[in-house]
Amino acid sequence: VPYKWKHTNGQGVRRGGSAPLPPRLPPCAYSTLVACAPPLPTLSSRRRRHAFPSSSPSLRTYLEGLSFCPPCRAPIRPTRLPPNPPQLAATTIQNTLSPRRSSLECVTSTTEELESRRSLLGSAEGEDDEQFESPSAEQEEEMRRRALNAASRQRRLAVALLFALSLALVLRGWLLVKPTARCQIFLPRAISHRGFDIEAGEQWASSSSVIRLLRAGISSFDLDLFWTADKESEHYIGHPPSLLANLRLPEPMSAHTSGELLQRIRKMSSSTELPLTLSELLRLARAYPNSIELISLELKEPGHALWTRQLHRIVDAIRRSGMEHKFALMVDSAAQGAIHRRVQAAIGVSIALHQVVRDRLAPKDALGRPYANLTSAAAEAAALGVRCNGWSVSSKLLQPNLGATGSRMGMPVDVWVVDDEVTLQRAVQAGVAGVVSNRPLWLQERLRELKEHACPSISGSGTQG
Repeated sequence: VPYKWKHTNGQGVRRGGSAPLPPRLPPCAYSTLVACAPPLPTLSSRRRRHAFPSSSPSLRTYLEGLSFCPPCRAPIRPTRLPPNPPQLAATTIQNTLSPRRSSLECVTSTTEELESRRSLLGSAEGEDDEQFESPSAEQEEEMRRRALNAASRQRRLAVALLFALSLALVLRGWLLVKPTARCQIFLPRAISHRGFDIEAGEQWASSSSVIRLLRAGISSFDLDLFWTADKESEHYIGHPPSLLANLRLPEPMSAHTSGELLQRIRKMSSSTELPLTLSELLRLARAYPNSIELISLELKEPGHALWTRQLHRIVDAIRRSGMEHKFALMVDSAAQGAIHRRVQAAIGVSIALHQVVRDRLAPKDALGRPYANLTSAAAEAAALGVRCNGWSVSSKLLQPNLGATGSRMGMPVDVWVVDDEVTLQRAVQAGVAGVVSNRPLWLQERLRELKEHACPSISGSGTQG
């Protein structure tokens, strides 16, 4: 009867064959050989291929490695086995049979075991042949799909791990970093009214006075503009009522030429130069763009016949400088704001507008006290299609929540002129955005002191909390 065996050659290649036993081998010996061998695996060909180790390709070598025969419960002594199969079988039978059991009983039990193993081996052979058939297209597609799913799961797992690591690092940094204390007080910014400090003994703005304020930390300016009787006159920075009073000249300023102003300046003071011009101011704005926050300009003498023409020249000069985002123009009323918008549209530029609220033109309450009615002024401007960007309110009209009223409209409120401590305290309590002063250095120092008093644990030179 041929005894089939299978094994691998060490490189994963299947090999198979049969080792027929000689006809002279008695049936009892064959049954005993099969019964004494370990049971062959029947679940899969992979396990069955390892039933015979690759180092034992023959039945003789396999029998030499056996040390126990389960059916007969007797040890096998495989040393010095006979070289031929009959002697090998006889020696195995002799060593297998126990004195407590007869040869007939052992042969009977081994024969039954042989039949059961033959049936199992046959079914396993059929399964093994089926498993080594070429896979169909559906099977290949299923295998490809499983491989893609496995790769996708690995990628998702890697992304999830990376996200978890990043989140852990962020949380660790957030927990380790101590939050910086913040001051909750809000203080207005300091604004220079004339471009110089009256406490410095100056009478009008100049390039040196503006540069000195910029270096001291003053970033906003509220300036007046006027022109002279010269043809194509320059526009000068200065407060006309104060200049006329110091130079002892009659009003208006536009009735005097620049030569007359220079002659009176040399006579009344030690200065030898005229006030700062608009062209010089624009050059300073280009030279110090990071130090300047906002420059508000108000063109005086709005009732003059040449006022609109002078406004056109000013707007065009600002446009040519490319610094229109650093400037704002003051308007006294909604009608004047409409003129500004038309001039800007004709030139092709957009400059912010701040509406001025003066105490002598403000409405009065039942007690006869003037107050700032910002809601009514905004409605009047909206009726003319004019949208302003801020308010410039007289300090005589300070009232509680004035700053909050302007903030609700999206138009911050600046107050002018604040040169004393009492008015400053009222402006701070009103919550305004800016304070215009003829003493900008004093104002800046007082705002710094207020901040240090309110927030002693926070150091800094800024004025806004």
